[in-house]
Amino acid sequence: MKKHILYTFIAFALGAFVSSCDTTVQVTGTFSLEQDKKIVATLVELSPEKPDGDVDSENPEGNSSEAASVKNPIKSEIFTLSQDGFSFELEIPKPALYGLYIRVGEGNELSGYNTTLYLQPGDNISLEFIPSGKYGVKCRHSSISDANNKALVALGEITNSIMAKNFNNPPANIEGEKAYLNSFIDVADSLLGLRKVKPLVNKFIRLKAIDSYYSAYYRSSLKEIPDFKNEYFDDDFIFLFPSGIQNLVGFLNLKTGLSPYSRRKDLSMISAQIGIMDEYISNQRVTDMTISHLLSSYITSYRDFDNYKTNREAFASVADMVSDMRISGKLKESFEQLGYTVVGSQAPPIQLEDRNGNQVSLDSFKGKIVVVDVWATWCVPCLRQMPRLKELEHEMKDRNVIFVGICMGSKKEDWLQKLEEFELDNIQLFDAGDKFAKALNISAVPHILIYDQETRLQTYQTTINQLPGSIPRIN
Repeated sequence: MKKHILYTFIAFALGAFVSSCDTTVQVTGTFSLEQDKKIVATLVELSPEKPDGDVDSENPEGNSSEAASVKNPIKSEIFTLSQDGFSFELEIPKPALYGLYIRVGEGNELSGYNTTLYLQPGDNISLEFIPSGKYGVKCRHSSISDANNKALVALGEITNSIMAKNFNNPPANIEGEKAYLNSFIDVADSLLGLRKVKPLVNKFIRLKAIDSYYSAYYRSSLKEIPDFKNEYFDDDFIFLFPSGIQNLVGFLNLKTGLSPYSRRKDLSMISAQIGIMDEYISNQRVTDMTISHLLSSYITSYRDFDNYKTNREAFASVADMVSDMRISGKLKESFEQLGYTVVGSQAPPIQLEDRNGNQVSLDSFKGKIVVVDVWATWCVPCLRQMPRLKELEHEMKDRNVIFVGICMGSKKEDWLQKLEEFELDNIQLFDAGDKFAKALNISAVPHILIYDQETRLQTYQTTINQLPGSIPRIN
């Protein structure tokens, strides 16, 4: 009898040990839709750890600091049909937060859904998706048994509902706006009061509510400066939220008398904002990423070409305030490239691909005035002015002028299709990786430049209507 009890205990202990060592996690999703649709489901680990990669200083409005905040993330993607659903199976070493992103349908019926999940080794999470609106879906959080994920999914659903209601029926007065803003905090308090969740989930829900509060506050009509939530701004968790650093910048803008989303600031204003930030923030990584955001926006909106050399020195001094030398060096390198935007500078020695796959640089056209039309396949104004550009090229064929189209921000196959569709038989080049556009600090198209016979920049930007008078008469 004693041996039987001992064997039973050993078997139980071994089973518990094996179970505790199981690092496999399974996340499945089923869909209750009237019609079968294409599904793309992506599961990505969310981590506020220090990034290994460089900051993309060319994309400040895309919140590059958040995009770089995941260190060696676990990421899985599944392409399937809604009738089949999806099932992720992965190995994770410890509990963590994950972002679940779902694209449903295609074309004009494409919609998206995303939520945050808490996964720990041994979990088997089942999610049920039901229709929402004409094309979308939502997760039925009431069917989730796990308290952590029930709270996380409910937070997203309720927050989206609050924002949709506010959009369709905006508050009629200031008090209504304040009630709307406070509702994000109220929802978090309510969810956390109803169930016991893990500390990591508790922290995420509280800070997500604050994140939603600030994002909505800056879009409201309220003019006063909001209270500074130190637990949100001064913590690495801020990098889990796409709007995190932008919300901090919005606070600094208000503190310096600007609108929350003001972007065009000179270096003295940026330095003043950094000084204010130092009074509030002790987290060096938050400081570094915020300075990077401010300087990246400065680069993108830079137009003070006549004072480039002076600004370059001042910019370097501000960039040196970033403690991470990789980020500081990347910022200074990006500003150095602005030298190509200064009138009189040589065209960047960047190789571009023609329709036949040959590599071409603007230096190939020395001896002629070069009109460069930077465009994109998705840009309607760009396509609308194509016929007029062809007319101008024909009118100026005896004036030693050559027209060159450079396509940026597009897929190569779309570019080739547009060349055929619009019968663009002149010189057309493809800017793979947008290297030319970045070197010339071009973030919006159409953008027309003019280079002289030595491929020195003559006009940084002109319009289709101004173009005839901008080109010098050289036979």
